[in-house]
This record gives sequence, C-alpha cells and structure tokens, in this order.
Amino acid sequence: MVPLLSILFPKQNRKEKSAGIVPAIFEGKNRNNRPGLVDSPELGFKMAVVARRVKNPYVNDMVTRFRSCSGTQVILARNAVRETIRWLKAGNVTTMLIDHRVMEGGLRVPFFGRPAYTSSLPAVLALRYSIPVHCARCWKDGDTIRLQFERKMDFSGLEQSQEGVAEATQRMNRVIEGWIRERPELWLWIHNRWKGAD
Repeated sequence: MVPLLSILFPKQNRKEKSAGIVPAIFEGKNRNNRPGLVDSPELGFKMAVVARRVKNPYVNDMVTRFRSCSGTQVILARNAVRETIRWLKAGNVTTMLIDHRVMEGGLRVPFFGRPAYTSSLPAVLALRYSIPVHCARCWKDGDTIRLQFERKMDFSGLEQSQEGVAEATQRMNRVIEGWIRERPELWLWIHNRWKGAD
C-alpha cells in the first residue's frame, strides 16, 4: 500500500512558487522518509535534492534511481554549488539535509548548546542571491507521510559575510532543535553529530 501524502504549508506560503532552498530534516525511525520520495508534481514545483555519492558504485546507482524515481533531480555534493545555483536560477527548488556533520566547507555553530559542524551552503546561497529559505520536515503518521514547510526564514539585517552566514546557519539549527524537542523520539542519527567540533 502506497502511503498518502499530506503537505502542510503556512497559509501565506501555500501559493508561493518562487525559487528557494528547503533545508530539511526528514524525521522518523523509518528511514524511508528521505528526500526524493515526494513527487515534485504533488508540491507544484520542480525539486532537486543535494546528496552525497555512495562509495559503492552499484549501490550509488540504485540509490540515485530510487531518489529520482518520482521526478526529483539529484545533485551530487561534489558539484553542489555550481549545479544548485543553476537550478535555483531556473526558478526551481533545492532541498538539502542540513542536519549533517559537514567538516569540509561547514561551520562550527551551536547545536543544543555544543559546537557542531553544519553545512553553510543554504545560508551562503540565501544571502548571496536573496533566495527564500523554508525549513521542512517529514514524518510518517500511520499510512500517511506528512511533509511540513515552515514560514520563510527571516534573514533580514544579515550581511553576506562570514558572521552573517554563521548567524543564518545557527537560526536554521534552532528550528531543528525545536522540532527535536517537540518529538525527540523521531530524531534518529547514527553518527556523532558533534564529532571534531569541541
């Protein structure tokens, strides 16, 4: 049985179809709640997901087919910056999992009161190109997959600088902290989120 999809938008964003970035945390003990499993036509816009290449080439091909089977474009992390800019300039949406320990190109920003390496790419693109950012989360509720988009992040007053990027990234981390505090049983992470940052 294919799960139903319930998409929860803030009222003012329901009809907004401008290009943007969705830094997302896809929650749940069932790790099938991953980017690329949501049909782009269901959302009303073209969507891409930034993903790491799996070391095993056969597994990588299988995972890429799985991620893109519903029409989602897969942007591999090695080419993420250039390809993401091109995709966004075409008026599309990009999703990125920011709840990752990203040391190369990442920033040490607080996460639950401790420094944690976090991707700076959403903040860099948002501040440099004035791209709207909406945090999103996905979880399974019975036979329904619920996908919730938050209101557009407020980055007003932040400059395109190292300090501005760090503050924007920290604001996104705070959103994730709030979600985890709300439903801690759904947060499953198998690596040390804070490794190497203390």
